[in-house]
Amino acid sequence: MNTRIIFVLLACLALLTGGLLICPPGLAPRPLVAAQFATDPDAVTLKPNWKKGQSHRYTIIMEVQGEKELTFRKASTTPVDIVIEKADADGYEISWTTGQPQFPDSQARGMESDSRLRELLKEYRMVLKVNPQGVLAGLADWEQARQDVLASLKAGMELSRQARGQGPIPEKLWEGVQEMFGTREAIEAICLRYPSPLFSLMGGTYRRNRPVESDGEVPSVFGGPAIPAKVKVTLESVDRRSQVAELVMVQTCDTQKLMESMAAAVERVAQRAGKKMADTLPSVKVELEDTIEYAFDLDQAWPITMIHTRRLVSPAGARLERTTFKPRASPKP
Repeated sequence: MNTRIIFVLLACLALLTGGLLICPPGLAPRPLVAAQFATDPDAVTLKPNWKKGQSHRYTIIMEVQGEKELTFRKASTTPVDIVIEKADADGYEISWTTGQPQFPDSQARGMESDSRLRELLKEYRMVLKVNPQGVLAGLADWEQARQDVLASLKAGMELSRQARGQGPIPEKLWEGVQEMFGTREAIEAICLRYPSPLFSLMGGTYRRNRPVESDGEVPSVFGGPAIPAKVKVTLESVDRRSQVAELVMVQTCDTQKLMESMAAAVERVAQRAGKKMADTLPSVKVELEDTIEYAFDLDQAWPITMIHTRRLVSPAGARLERTTFKPRASPKP
């Protein structure tokens, strides 16, 4: 496989499977100071006061819309249970447990044909570290998460190669994959894809008609420096009677820096596989924009619903991907 093909495949793999996070603007300096707006009915401060044992249940609905499609089509639905396991002055530890995803019939039949994938798609639990301001700090045990990610990747690669009549994964190629996913940053860029947006607005103060704009960074799935990003947050409405606020966050990544990170990863994989790098890598145009719509419960400082739409233009064409967090009722006792 030449470096041009490797480059395009990596681009599609990382961008189409969501190997980019939403950066937490709560970490960036804010032009709004909470104390200034403590009594302002048009301002909200999202500061957590979560209690141990507090829980939230969602159904995550994944939908995609291709370049030639007029409407979204459902890709999967996955239950997730979130529980505050620890709450103290140092912050929070939050368990995130996903159940087995449900796929459309055609995809489900493919999944059922391989026992390894069925096993990997069973319930999965990870623990998140969150600081006292509610900003997501990362995974409590990223090394265990790395083992799980590599097991999933290997099973998927083997299944794909079998479907194409190919032999086992070449040793050098697998070593390159392990190296690419060998850092905390790379693993968290994958594992925190769904949790990250839930916490992105925490620690901030927002006022109607005064959008908050900041510079952020998105961890790169390829390793190396984070990817710069521009973030804009708008408070659309506040209902003091129901204590619900609607906010919209828009994030755009520096795609030039993203391509540079990707090129460095290609070079590492090619060298590991004993391939000679081309003098120049192909120019790949990528556009990436994330829009997230929230309805926040202000009493709990927690999203009631969240709709995350990612717009991607890549060598594979234009694509929209929508992820909806819909509340799920607790089981009856």
